[in-house]
Amino acid sequence: MTTESPATPGIDEFLSASIAKRAELRVLFIETKSIDCFYQYMDLATECSSIVDKIEEPCIELVDEFTKLVANTLVTRFACFTGDIQPTVTNDDLIILGEKAFALCKTHVRLALKLCQLYEAKQNFEDCERILDTFTTTDASKTKLVDDEKQRITAEKEKYQKELLDKGITTVKNFGRKWLGKIGIDIDQFKLQPTAEGGYSLQYGDGSNQNQNGGFTFNSTS
Repeated sequence: MTTESPATPGIDEFLSASIAKRAELRVLFIETKSIDCFYQYMDLATECSSIVDKIEEPCIELVDEFTKLVANTLVTRFACFTGDIQPTVTNDDLIILGEKAFALCKTHVRLALKLCQLYEAKQNFEDCERILDTFTTTDASKTKLVDDEKQRITAEKEKYQKELLDKGITTVKNFGRKWLGKIGIDIDQFKLQPTAEGGYSLQYGDGSNQNQNGGFTFNSTS
């Protein structure tokens, strides 16, 4: 099956045992949705990861098994832990494991989607986009899954950015009411309008020009 590395003997035995254990855990998880499955998957994936690290050029079978183990670990984590029940393993731990597996295999769609979810939980939409853009496949059904996820992530990113902008505007307005109101400036007359360049135009009054109704504009593309 594989050629054993002198530095890491027993790869064949590990792979056989790991594949058998993974199949056993999969059946158990489907039947029970046991939280213990997540931790057993994590232990097995971590052990496989340590073996991968010891080999300069891991065999295809080992990379394939490692990728499947990590994908199953992430899928199980999302299926087992909901609401107030959270794993003691942090999302950052899982991201490190997921990134290592994804670097070795960029064609595993479940791994890509679940790794994307971990980044989304941190509002790290740039890394979500990186993972989805890096994913490669010739399978039309997988391509559609990833394309749909890209559209969803884009919408979530825009929603999150708008929330941050609204929060910032509210903070500025509260500050303005406290100080600018003392000199007769109505802070509610300030408005942000999107521009064609992708930035925003800060307007006071009607914003038509500087000399009409006290309006002026300040443009920014940042």
